[in-house]
Amino acid sequence: MAACEELYFVPQESVFSDIGSVESLNLYLDQAPSGLSGYNLTLSISDPSVARITGVEFPSWSSLNNSSSLPAGSVQIKAVDLTEKVNAGASDVFLGKVTVESLASGKANLTVFVNRFDDDSENTISVTILEAKLTVGKTAGNSDNPIVSILPAESTLSLGASQIFEIRADKFPGGLSGYDLNLTLDNPAVGKFTNVEFLPGLPFPKTPVCLPLMLI
Repeated sequence: MAACEELYFVPQESVFSDIGSVESLNLYLDQAPSGLSGYNLTLSISDPSVARITGVEFPSWSSLNNSSSLPAGSVQIKAVDLTEKVNAGASDVFLGKVTVESLASGKANLTVFVNRFDDDSENTISVTILEAKLTVGKTAGNSDNPIVSILPAESTLSLGASQIFEIRADKFPGGLSGYDLNLTLDNPAVGKFTNVEFLPGLPFPKTPVCLPLMLI
């Protein structure tokens, strides 16, 4: 038997910058040595809490086609080539377009389960599935992410002296509803927090820290 053909998506990786954004992916069969009479496939998102399928468009060669109800985390699609437009030896055969909507930050895969996939002689076409990767949310290092700093970044104190440190964020593009932070010293034998002061108009507290240095 000939080697397995491949089912693949273009693009093979989609990044959704925001929740509620939409991307489209095209599904292809890399080769059809004996043509293609039709298919019955299930497209599924590995984590339906991250994204969902909202639409499907069928290829022009499919004389008959239908899909299960949408939107959903998976959809069954069927198509038949009654007029034999996909001939033996065809390559990069377009099988359909899938529209995906992001629902929550995270990662998931868009994959294909083959229920039936036949050539022109009604023989089963064996395929290897190449899943598409879906990523929802801001990427690391995105310029919209605030940078939190402690000022001064370095301080040298004598025994029993204290230093006031300010904790600041450079920006909040989407505003700020609140925060929950844990301030710690990596060596509590060197110093301790003595007070926390919340300054009006600043999103973070101004934190005095007393640092009695201990010599070993």
